[in-house]
Amino acid sequence: MDRNATGPVPAPDLAIRHVAARAGISPDYYTRLEQGRPRVPTPAVLDSLARALLLTDAERAYLHTLAAPRREPAAVRTRPVTPAARALLEALNDAPAFIAGPRFDLPAWNPLGAALMAGLAQRPAHERNLLWQVFCCPYGAAPANREPEDSIGAQLVASLRTAHADRPSDPALTRLVAELSASSPEFATP
Repeated sequence: MDRNATGPVPAPDLAIRHVAARAGISPDYYTRLEQGRPRVPTPAVLDSLARALLLTDAERAYLHTLAAPRREPAAVRTRPVTPAARALLEALNDAPAFIAGPRFDLPAWNPLGAALMAGLAQRPAHERNLLWQVFCCPYGAAPANREPEDSIGAQLVASLRTAHADRPSDPALTRLVAELSASSPEFATP
């Protein structure tokens, strides 16, 4: 029988049937969710899927974020650093401190933060970014910070994905990800 785009849908494979059974949903419903067809699963269904897929708490939260109804979000704006935040940075003179924006840009820091990040003030704007510091800085981003699991780099990438899951068309984020991917094989590795 010739199966084309208008023909019958093939039966779900064993893996799909297994996950669907563990989650307590039909294989057809699970397939539609996987394919991104217009469906808004309930939080209970998402939790069942997370259990069936043995997801961690962070992965479960990300699944909920991805499944949330889509709307065109407002643009991500970097707000100016407030005088109160600057005063707090100045008061933290015994520890490195900095302020990170929504894309992990670093608009302000204290002297020890600048020393830790190898002279931020003298760097071009694109290098004043926490992700750039971890994945691309030639002055000492430790390889352990770039490990794909259980590292600050992995945590930053997970935070970036979660924070921007509903903003796939953010041009500044797209540029940042492209620059980091081109400059760092560790960042580009999923």
